[in-house]
Amino acid sequence: MTMEWTAVQVTGTASFIVQGTLLLPVGSTPVSPIVVKSSDGTTRLLSGGVRTDVGTYAALPGDILAKMGGDTSTVNYRKATWRDILRYKPAIKLQILITVLTLVAAIFAAMSAYAGTRSASTPAFTAEAAPWVLGLTFVLALLKLISDIKTALA
Repeated sequence: MTMEWTAVQVTGTASFIVQGTLLLPVGSTPVSPIVVKSSDGTTRLLSGGVRTDVGTYAALPGDILAKMGGDTSTVNYRKATWRDILRYKPAIKLQILITVLTLVAAIFAAMSAYAGTRSASTPAFTAEAAPWVLGLTFVLALLKLISDIKTALA
């Protein structure tokens, strides 16, 4: 499902500027999180909101405004999807890496436990518990990843 891009002119002059947030003109429908794209292709994931003053332009903080084309330039925005969250949030990428490495560790532990049960000296608890512990760790890491993505989309 592709979201439609909406064009809006931006400024750095407003009575209230929020760092990391595109504040849309009064009367706009609040959308958050949003992907903002400048005319030169620069793309950012930002929070969205609505201005509290009567300005007709969307308001951006100065550092982001400079990267998006400067005062009174036009940018496009759309609601972010879960794929955008994965693409633009480094912490989510780290969480994916943790989840994948936990899965690999669970597979290795299961193989090791299976091979370990072939020895008479291996305690039964060790052979049976290791894959369960790592399997549960993988499930918890996966649930944390899903939670992080849902939180970023809220």
